[in-house]
Amino acid sequence: MRRQINAPTKFLDRWSGHLLGRCLGGASRALGRFGHPRLPAPPERILLIKFCCLGDAVLMPPALRALRQTFPKARITMLCTPRTIAVFEGSEFLDEIVRFPLTGTRGFGEFLASGFAFLETLRDLRSRRFDLTIDFDNYYNWTTFLGFAIGAPVRVGFDPPGQGRRFLLTHPVPYAGDRHMVEFYLDLSRAIGADTPDKSIEIAISPELTHWAEERLSGLGLARDGHPLVALSPGRSEAWHFIRWPEENFVAAAESLHRQHGAHVLLMGGKAEVEITRRIAAMLSARQVPSLQTTGTTTLEQSEALMKQADLLICNDSGPMHLGAGVGVPTLAVFGPANPARWGPYGSRHRVVRRDLDCSPCLFMGKLGKCPRELLECLQVPVDTVVRVAGEMLDRRREGVSGG
Repeated sequence: MRRQINAPTKFLDRWSGHLLGRCLGGASRALGRFGHPRLPAPPERILLIKFCCLGDAVLMPPALRALRQTFPKARITMLCTPRTIAVFEGSEFLDEIVRFPLTGTRGFGEFLASGFAFLETLRDLRSRRFDLTIDFDNYYNWTTFLGFAIGAPVRVGFDPPGQGRRFLLTHPVPYAGDRHMVEFYLDLSRAIGADTPDKSIEIAISPELTHWAEERLSGLGLARDGHPLVALSPGRSEAWHFIRWPEENFVAAAESLHRQHGAHVLLMGGKAEVEITRRIAAMLSARQVPSLQTTGTTTLEQSEALMKQADLLICNDSGPMHLGAGVGVPTLAVFGPANPARWGPYGSRHRVVRRDLDCSPCLFMGKLGKCPRELLECLQVPVDTVVRVAGEMLDRRREGVSGG
C-alpha cells in the first residue's frame, strides 16, 4: 500500500503545533501581549499566507478581492511556496509576493531542511511590522505560528477541530461543514469586515495565449472537424498521488467517448505526470484511439489556455480540476475520499462523480492507512458512469453552441 510521503511531516506539525500553540498562546495572554480582538484602524500592511496547494489558491480570488476593495490603501503581501506562486503572480489584488522554498512533496527531510529559510523569512517579515496576518492554510499548524511570531497584533486563520490553532489566533474562524472552500476563504476576510458580492474565480486568458493554444493544437494535428475536444488530466499532487482514478479507466472512458462522440483526446499534466500520460497514450494507441500530448511541456498559463480550448475536462479531484473550472471549461471530476461539497469544481456547469459509500466523505483524510474498508474503495467509480455523465455534458455543450 502506497502512503503519502508527507505523513511524518504532518504528524510532527500537528502535535508540535498543538503543544507550541498552547504554551505560546497562554504565555502571551498572561503577559498581555496576545493581540487585539478587532482591528484598531484600517491596516496599512497585510500579510497573507498560503503554502498549499495549487487548486486551493485558485479558489482564493473572492477573498483577495474583498480585502483589496475594503482596504484599498493597504499594502498586501502574499507569502507562498513554489506550489502556489504561479497562481498569485500578476494578481491585481496583491502588491508583493514573498516566496518560501518548501514544496511539501519531498518528505520529512525537506521539512527539516527548510528550518534556516524559515528563520530568515521570519526575521524579514518581523522587521516589516505587519498590522494584520491572514493564514489561508488549512494543512499546517506552523503557518499559524509564523503569523504569531512576526508580531502582527491581529491574526486570522482557520480553527479546524482538534488542531489547536485557536491558541495563536485573535480571530479563529470555524472550519467545519459542507460549504464550498470559496466561502470558507471568504470567511477569513469577513472576520475583519471585508466582503464582496463578486465571488467569481474566473481566470482570464489573453488573446495572445488563446492564439498560442490554437496554433499549438493545430501543430499537434488537431482537426477542427466539429467533433469535441476532450482533455484528460489523470494526475494528482505528489503528496496525494494515491488519490487517483486508475489509468486504465481514463483509457476506457476516452475510448468510449471517441467511439460514441468522435471526441479528440488531449492529455495534459505537469512534469510529474509525464510517465502517466505516456502509458495512457500507449494504451489508447493500442486501441486505435489517437491522442494529443502536451504533458510536462507547458507553463501554468499555457495549460490554462489549452484547457480553455477543450469542450470537456475529465480529471481527478486535483489542482487542474479547479483550473478547468476557473477558465470555464465544463469539468467532470472523479472524487474519492474528499468532500465534493467543499472541494468540488466551483460553478454550476461542472459535475462530480463518486461512489455513494456510507463512509464518504472520508473521516481519515491524511491517514488513509486507517481506512476500515478496502483502501480507496471510494475511487472505484465505474467507467460507464463517467462516460454517461461526460456524454450528457458534451450534448449540453453542443446544444449551447448550436443555440448561440
